[in-house]
Amino acid sequence: MKSMNRVYAAAVLALVVISSSGANVVLTLAEAEGATVENSFTARKQQYQSKAVEWGRRGSIAAYLPSVDYNFTYLRMDESTVGRANAAFDGIESLFESLGPLLGAAPGDGFSENPNRLFENSFSHEVALSQPLFNGGIEIVSSRLANVNRRAVHYQQRSDLQRAVLETRRAYLDAVTASQMVALSEESLGWTRKNLNNVSIRFENGGVPETDLLQWKIELATRKNDLKMAQTAKQSLLLSLYHSMGYNSRKANGDVMLLDMDYFENLHRQNPAKSATDYNVNNNPALLMMSAYSEVAQESRGVARAQYLPKVNAFFSYKWDAWDRLRPHETNRGWSAGAVATVPLFSGFRSTTNYQKTKYEHLETVVSTDELKNQLENSLKTVLWHYEALQFRMATSNKKIELMERQLELMQKRYDGGLVNQSQLLEVELGLRQAQIAYTQELMSSIITKAEIELITGNLENMQ
Repeated sequence: MKSMNRVYAAAVLALVVISSSGANVVLTLAEAEGATVENSFTARKQQYQSKAVEWGRRGSIAAYLPSVDYNFTYLRMDESTVGRANAAFDGIESLFESLGPLLGAAPGDGFSENPNRLFENSFSHEVALSQPLFNGGIEIVSSRLANVNRRAVHYQQRSDLQRAVLETRRAYLDAVTASQMVALSEESLGWTRKNLNNVSIRFENGGVPETDLLQWKIELATRKNDLKMAQTAKQSLLLSLYHSMGYNSRKANGDVMLLDMDYFENLHRQNPAKSATDYNVNNNPALLMMSAYSEVAQESRGVARAQYLPKVNAFFSYKWDAWDRLRPHETNRGWSAGAVATVPLFSGFRSTTNYQKTKYEHLETVVSTDELKNQLENSLKTVLWHYEALQFRMATSNKKIELMERQLELMQKRYDGGLVNQSQLLEVELGLRQAQIAYTQELMSSIITKAEIELITGNLENMQ
C-alpha cells in the first residue's frame, strides 16, 4: 500500500513538471488521494509523531537500566585557613623531624600527606552506579502505559489520515463540480451566441424587434461573465485540492484535467452504500483511540497505586582522593556498595488524593467512550438517511434533465418560428441548466456521503 502511495505521489510531481511544457495532463482521484497519504501535511507530521512516541516507549524501558555517573570535585582553600587548621600538624612535624633520627625514622616520614590535614588544593574522583530493583512496580506500569499510548497514537493517526483522505476527495469532487460548471457555462455561451447570430439575421430581415437583439447581446455578456466566474472558481478549488495533497500554491497546476462525469457516474453505480444493518462503528479509529486512552487512564491508576509501595535501589561507588595534584594517592582508594529501601509512611495524603484523581479520570474516559460510540451510531444513521434521500433527488434531477432537454428542443423550434417570445425560451434554458447543476451536485454529494459512511465505520481507504 505504501509503495503504491509513493508511486501516486511521484506521479503528481510528474504532473507538475509536465504542466510546464503546456501538455494536457489528467490528475486522477487515486493519484490525488495517494499523494495525500504520502505527502500531505498530516502525513508528514505523523512521521515525526510516530518517532517521538517510539522514543517515549524506549524511554520507559530505559528506566530498568542502571545509571552510571562520574563525579569530580575540586576544592581550593585560602592559605590562612589552611595554616591555622594545620598548626598542630606543623608542630608535631617539627618535633618529629627533630626526634626522628633518634627514633630511627627515615627522612620524609611524617605528617605532610596525612589525610587529616587540610590542603590548599583537594581533588576527589568518584564513579557511582545505581540500579533500581523495585520502585513499587512503576517501571512495569510505565512500560505498559507507553505501549498503550503508542497504540492510541496509532489510532489517532489513522483517524487523522482518513479525514485527510476525505478532505482530498471532497476537494477533488468540488473541483470536478467546478469543471462541470465551466463546461455548462461554455455550452450555454455557445447556445446564446448561436441564438444571437440567428436573431441578428432575423433582425436584418425585419423578423424581430431591436429589443430582442439587445436582449440577446445582454445575455451573451452575462454568459461570458458566468464562464469567467466558473473558471475562477475552478482555479480556486484546484488550489484547495493541491493544498490537501500537501503541495504549496507554487506547485499547483491550474491547467490540470480531472476525471469526467462518466467516471463518477460509474463509480456511484458500482459502489452503492449498503443497508444500515451491514455497518457498525466498532472499527472507527476515533472510538478505538478513545478506548486506548481509557486503558491509559487505567494504567495511570497503577502508577498512582505504586506510590504506596516500598522502593528498593542498589548502589555501588568507587572513590579516590588527591591533594595538591590530580593523581590520587595509592592509599586513598576505596569502594562502597549497598541498597536503600524506602517505605512510604505518610505523605500528607498526596498519594491518596492522586490515586483518587486517576481513578475518577479513568471512569470519566469510560463514559466518554460510551458517549462517542453513541454519537457515531447516531451519525451513521443520519448519514445513511441522507444518502437514501440523495438517491431519490438524483433520480428526480436526472428525469427532469431528460424532460427539460426535450422541452428546450421544442421551445427552440417554436421560438425560431416566432411562436414564443425570448423570455419563455430563456426560462426553459435556465431550468435545464439548473437541473444539470443540481444533478452534478447531488452526484458528488452522494459520493462524499458514501465516503462519510466509510469514515464513520473506519473503513475509508484511498482510491486505488
